[in-house]
Parts: sequence; structure tokens; C-alpha cells
Amino acid sequence: QQQQQQQRRQYTSEQWSSAASEGEQSDNDGDDSTQWWEAGAALLSSTAPTWLTAMSEEAQEAAAAAQQRAAAASAAASAAVQQAASSVSSAVEQAVEEATAAAAAVARNMRSVFEAQPAGWGVHEAIRGRTGLLEDMSLFSQLLVMRSFDAIRWVVSRATLTPAAAARRPAAAAATPGARDMSASLTLPNIRTSLIRQEDSIIFTLIERAQFAQNPLVYQPGGVEVPAYGRDGKQFSLMEYILRETEQLHGKVRRYTSPDEHAFYPEELPTLVLPPLEYPSILAPAADAININSQIMQIYLNSLLPAIAAAGDDGNYGSAATLDVLALQALSKRIHYGKFVAEAKFR
Repeated sequence: QQQQQQQRRQYTSEQWSSAASEGEQSDNDGDDSTQWWEAGAALLSSTAPTWLTAMSEEAQEAAAAAQQRAAAASAAASAAVQQAASSVSSAVEQAVEEATAAAAAVARNMRSVFEAQPAGWGVHEAIRGRTGLLEDMSLFSQLLVMRSFDAIRWVVSRATLTPAAAARRPAAAAATPGARDMSASLTLPNIRTSLIRQEDSIIFTLIERAQFAQNPLVYQPGGVEVPAYGRDGKQFSLMEYILRETEQLHGKVRRYTSPDEHAFYPEELPTLVLPPLEYPSILAPAADAININSQIMQIYLNSLLPAIAAAGDDGNYGSAATLDVLALQALSKRIHYGKFVAEAKFR
């Protein structure tokens, strides 16, 4: 019995020592696991900022590359637009040059037709031995081409008129009912339209006048008998007589009360038959004193007429003088219209 108790105690002590050794080993295993987790956390904390920095740099590089591609695409689009605009402008210029060349070719063909006609043909006789009229016709053809492009630009400008500007025009037209308000039309586009019409009138009048010879007797006082004399007792020439009588007739119906009309003999204008119109004062006061019709007549008789009419006398005195009056009036109106151009530019 004592031996059995002693064996029991010995067994129990062995169990306790074995359990203790197992507990120590378990404690050692726990310490190793904690150290591993601590090492992993330290590694993560040391490498995470590097990863984040690398990812941020890659994102920035990608954004910069995208911006460069966008800038390149924008530059390419701008270059394409400029190239297209340049191509359109070049095409328009080429079209103008081709049209001008075509007009010159038409004039040359007309010259050959005129030269091929036999003597006695009316138009050929009117321009026989002259090249000035044909050159004028060539110039007129070129002018017609340019006027066509002006008309296209005018249509485009009207189509692209801003709503504010379009709203101002009816208001300006209705501002002064019953009176002619020229200030509303005192703009360069409106003036340009009027100048184009006046230039066309001048060209056609000169072409008509070139059908007749110079006829010097028309411009000599007493060269053709007329019932008109100056205050000094000197007889007028036929051209002066027709011009004075025309101004007398037109002056009675208030032609020369308009600011854009200027008489060649303003001191002899008659009394009005129609009541005068009220025009707004849109020009400077000094503009009323500007009248250079005397210089215009001298240049017309001494320089322009010899350049467009053949030398000689064909006996068509009345036709020549009548066309001279029309040409002088058209030239006077066009030249004095520069006062309105100056006022528009000043404003």
C-alpha cells in the first residue's frame, strides 16, 4: 500500500512536470507569433508610403500626358481651321483673278470683232482708230466683277446683322416722321452703296458720250448760236446754255436744295415752285461753302473729254452737249459726296 501511494505521487509529479513543460512551450510559441505580427506591421508601415507615392506619381504622369494630348489635338484643330480659311480666301482671290482675266479676254474679243467689221458699221465708225473706249469697257467688266463680290458681302452683312442693330434701324426710321432723316443712313455701308450707283452712272454716261466726236464748236462761246448771254454781254457756248437751262428747270423743283446736289451756277438758281424740304444738319457748317464745280468742268473739258472722244467734228452738237451735261452732273455729285464720307468717318 505504501509502495502504491509512493508510485501514485511519483506519477502525479511527472504529470505536473510534463504539463509545466508543455505550458512553457506553448508560451514560447505565443511569443513567436506576436513577433511575426509585429514584424509584418512594421514592414507594412514602412512600404505603404512608398507604394502610395509611386501610385500618385503615376497618376500625375497620366494626367500630364492627357493634357499634352489634348493640347496637341487643340493645336491640330486650330491649324486645320486656319488652313481651311486660307484655302477659302485663296479660292476667292483666284476666282476674282479668273473673272478679271475673263473680262479682259471678252474685251479683247470685242476689239477683234470691231476691227473685223467693214467701214460704215455704226459702232465701228464710232470707235475706229481708238483703243480708249475698249479699255474703258474692259475696266467696266472688271468693275462689274468687283461689284458682284460687293453685293455678296452686302448680303452676308445683312444676314449676320445683330438683333440689337436690326432693332435700332426701325427706331431710327420712325424717329422723325414727316421729315427726311439722313443721319440714320450716314453710315459707311449705306454711303458705299450710293457711291457704287453713282460710279456706274458715270461710266455709262461716258460710254454714251464716247459715241460722238469732240465737236469743239460746242464749247466755244458763239461757236453755235444760242439765245443766251452773260452779264458782260458775252454769248454762252452751246454746252453752257444747255447746262444753265437744265439747272433753271431742275432748280424750280428743289433739286439743289438737297445737301448732295451742287449747281454749276448757284448764283442764278430760280425761285422754287415746290415748297422746300427740311433736311437735318448732318454736315459741318463749313461744308456748305464747298463747291468745286468750276474745277470739275475745266478738268472734264481739258483732260477727260479728249481721252474718251475722238478728235474731229461729226455735227452731233445737241447730243454731245446733252451727254456732257449728264456727265458733269454725275461727276459733280460723286465728287462732292466725299463730304458725307468724311462726316461718316469722323463720327
